[in-house]
Formats: sequence, structure tokens, C-alpha cells
Amino acid sequence: RTNDYPIITNTLLDWQRDSLNFFPDIQSRLVELEGPHIVKATEFFVYTYPATSLRGRTSQWVTSFLQKNLTPHLQNSAKRVYISRGDAEARVVENEFELKKFLVERQFECIDNFSSYSIQEKLNVFYNSDLVCSPTGAGLTHCHAMRTGTTVIDFNHSFELLHECGWNNMGTAAGVNWITCSAITGSPSSRSSAGIKRKNNNLFADLVIIDKAINYAIC
Repeated sequence: RTNDYPIITNTLLDWQRDSLNFFPDIQSRLVELEGPHIVKATEFFVYTYPATSLRGRTSQWVTSFLQKNLTPHLQNSAKRVYISRGDAEARVVENEFELKKFLVERQFECIDNFSSYSIQEKLNVFYNSDLVCSPTGAGLTHCHAMRTGTTVIDFNHSFELLHECGWNNMGTAAGVNWITCSAITGSPSSRSSAGIKRKNNNLFADLVIIDKAINYAIC
């Protein structure tokens, strides 16, 4: 429903501010509070969300909402893209030099600094790609911008493959073909908490498995 209620939030990050450029009506209602505060109001509305770290599912309406409001621009098509996590704090690919060489030979463009892209630039990358390959991560939520019938190949720790991530569900709702591959668990990352959170460990990409996934996707 349309409303003019103020929205109370913590201090926003840069990427959050960038995404709000698509929603000027929401921007005008934001109240940012730095640190703990007591907020008095006669009525509160709160939300929950299915945390992807706990493998919650994403509703169809979420994908439809994003497709309607976060729209990409067509630049070119028939492109294969590899999105690196080399600038991330978790699930960095330890054999990425070999992986990139392998993918470039298969006509992939490699993007190393995806996190520095604007939201619009990220949407454009996904929309203009026929095939996206990436270690699993929240950046793949932009798959809602992909065209029906295109493909995502992601790879993750084998012990993380039992349940789908939210971005996988979003891709399915958008008509994207999704292939998830197992990878070899590598050394702890800065977010692994000394190996306690193994899902944040770095990865070794299995080139044999990824090669099979690519061949399956393009056949």
C-alpha cells in the first residue's frame, strides 16, 4: 500500500543509498539513527526476511518487484561473464588465476571489481549476459535483471549445497537456468572466525566440474 510513514533505519551504507536512488518516495521518508535509540510511536510496523545464510526462500513477488523497479539498460548481448570475489572478505577463489585463464579461453569476460560498480552498472552486467559464472554470494541477487532462458553457474562448498540460496530462488522466479557446482573448501577467510564459520572459508574451483557445467549450459 502507498503510505507516508517514516522509515527508521540504521545509518545506511553507500550501496544502500545507491539502491534508494530507484525509490525517491522512500528516500524522503527515511530517518537514519546512528547507534541505539528509543523511538516513541503510537504504532510500529516491522518486517522479517528469510536470511540467505539460513537458506530462507524468496517470494515470487520479490522478484517481480525488483524487475519492475530496478531496471537494466541494454548495451550488448550474447556475453559470458565471470564475477570475481577477489575483493571480498569471504569465499575468495584461491586458484582464481587458473580459473580465469580457463574461462577466458571459453570467451568469458572477467570482472574483478564488481563491488565497486553502481547498482545500475551491476544490473546492466546481468541483463547483458547470457551466461554468468561466479562463486556464490549476495551479488548474485542481481540475477533478477537477467533475461528468461539465460544461465547462472555458481559454485560453493559441498556442505552448503543441500539447500538453495535466496538468489537461486530469485533466478528461478525470473526464468533463469541455475547450475550450482561443488567446490573444494580452502583456507579460512577474515570472516571465518578462525574456521568456526566454515561457509565463509575460501574456495578452490573445480575446473573439471565447471567445464561440464558450461558445456551443459551452451549445448
